[in-house]
Amino acid sequence: MKHVPYGAAMLSMALLVSLSACKAPGKEPTPSSEPPTQELTLTRENFPRLDGSADAVPLAQAMAAVVLGEFQQQTSDLTQFSGTDQALQHLQAGACDLVLLSNPPQNLLDQQGQEGCETLLEPLASDGLVFVVHADNPVESLTLEQLRGIYSGEITNWKEVGGEDAEILPFQHTDATGSQALMEGLVMNGQTMTAPPDGYALSAFLDLNQAVSNYNGSPNAIGYTFYRHTQDLTQASGLKLLDVDGVTPSAQTIGDHTYSLSATYYIAMDAQQSQDSPTYALYHWLLSSNGQQLLEGYPSISQTEDAVSDCAVTAHWDMLEPVHTPKAERWYEDYTDHLIPSTEYGPLIPYIGSSVSTDSDTYWIYGLATQDGVMVTDPVFHEVVYLDDAETPMYLLTTYELNDNGIALERLGLATADGSWYTGQMYARMLCSSPLGTLMVTTDENLVMVASNGTQSPFRLSQSVDLPSLPTSLAGSYLYWPTDDTMTNFIYVDLRSGAVSTQAPADFQAPSYVEGTGQFSDGWFQLEGTTLTIHTTADTTHTLDVGENCSRAEVDGDRVLLVYDTDPISFRVTDWEGNDIFTGTGYAPSFLAPSHSDTPALLSYYTTFFGDPTQSYVVMSRDGKSPFTAQGFVHQYGNRLLYATQSHYILSNLAGDPLLCLPRLDT
Repeated sequence: MKHVPYGAAMLSMALLVSLSACKAPGKEPTPSSEPPTQELTLTRENFPRLDGSADAVPLAQAMAAVVLGEFQQQTSDLTQFSGTDQALQHLQAGACDLVLLSNPPQNLLDQQGQEGCETLLEPLASDGLVFVVHADNPVESLTLEQLRGIYSGEITNWKEVGGEDAEILPFQHTDATGSQALMEGLVMNGQTMTAPPDGYALSAFLDLNQAVSNYNGSPNAIGYTFYRHTQDLTQASGLKLLDVDGVTPSAQTIGDHTYSLSATYYIAMDAQQSQDSPTYALYHWLLSSNGQQLLEGYPSISQTEDAVSDCAVTAHWDMLEPVHTPKAERWYEDYTDHLIPSTEYGPLIPYIGSSVSTDSDTYWIYGLATQDGVMVTDPVFHEVVYLDDAETPMYLLTTYELNDNGIALERLGLATADGSWYTGQMYARMLCSSPLGTLMVTTDENLVMVASNGTQSPFRLSQSVDLPSLPTSLAGSYLYWPTDDTMTNFIYVDLRSGAVSTQAPADFQAPSYVEGTGQFSDGWFQLEGTTLTIHTTADTTHTLDVGENCSRAEVDGDRVLLVYDTDPISFRVTDWEGNDIFTGTGYAPSFLAPSHSDTPALLSYYTTFFGDPTQSYVVMSRDGKSPFTAQGFVHQYGNRLLYATQSHYILSNLAGDPLLCLPRLDT
């Protein structure tokens, strides 16, 4: 087996890589000094009103999360920043208490220390906007004017800036992100950015019209991000940073602003702020050695003495997201846009490596990795579904292929879960997966049955029928689907013989659903009134008195989740005898779908209303401990978790310890 360093080839997920050690969620950093004896505990009731520059929002959210004990996504309502000029006006008008700024006006800096100065202002840290290209790109440096020309659409070919005769693919970030705000402020200078490279015009069924891919590692692509995300990038030979106006971005050149795309972040408050106020305490705490732990990873941090020795702020460092990524490994040196069959991988696990974005949502792009996090493919799959109802566990892999009209057509492939065989992306859709085989539809509407060993054979029907485009149902050995909207007329296909009937066969048993029932890997259960009855595959029965107002029940292994329609909502997690393991109020968790039925599922709950773009999920162990946060849904694949934070894509073990940790490019 050959492992090569991440970044050694064209990387579809990578705009950048930082290669220092990754902290696991929930690990508290060691304080740099003993805390003062007196501490101020901040709550939402006494938390200062914030405002500032758009690119300072990530820093503000980190600060709010740490001092309030909330996850960063939960603090978005406290960090609706209006921009440098308006934020200063709000501060002077008393409409906000504390301001985080990047590159404040020079006249404000000149006023500091002068008598009568109304605003107290101190520097915190510096960072810079850097541009990344493929290592094979011969261009080493661009001017600010050339960058503006590329992103305004005036320069479209690399030969115009000293490179090869190839179209420039200028990838950019979504709106309302820190790097995008810095890009518009430092580079574009009021000019309109060109539309991003062509992405995917997917079907309305997937609601991904006009979706845009992030930086895809192409030799012709260019992208940008914060310098703090690119530490040790020179060790990765697949990518490189560009000089700007002949200056190489570094901690030194960013700190002294010889690199022109640098920004220094400041904190500001009213100079007459009372020393007893939470605003005063938070201002000076952020300047202290304890508070400046928030700035870990910034290339340049202002060194100041602790301003207030008799007052400190209670800090919840476990709310701080990891800021480093570990050195990732690749199985193959070259860019790998498909699965290369091999018996050496062991069980494969999807990982998130990139995304496609719309105005309303973000959809992950997946690659496949080993259990230890070694990348076997680059992220090229729009969906990876674990099929455990086949005789041998398989993955259904989805990609999209653009036709001549620029419309993306769905293409499916099947692979065994250990990667030992792979069909290629040769199918238009899947009809069903069963112990008898996986029935696929080819692009020319023919049926193929794929056996558990990867063998493919034509599947012939006894008579011609219109194949369904929507999901079908499976009951025993029969595949069936409705022929009209009444849901009363069906076509039945015997998977053993291919026999087609419009009448239910004699041995066909349609699945039935009873209100309050559910299934789990070892049986099924039914909730009736105040009684929950669990039936196991071993023909044993367990009856629990769940009490009044129980509106939902879930069973997974030896855990029972009971949700109550109370005010506020509440829940219990018990054993099969009804003994409480842990309880909670104010939220209602659910078991994660573990994909591998023999692996116990963890629990998760969302912290904001459904549809909120800052939607976050808290993941809990089966005893209610070790929570950590994720942005968007969390996927459990056996004993591995797949999720994203605000800054990283992570493949971890069930404790949340990262095995593969990649920086996000859409933040």
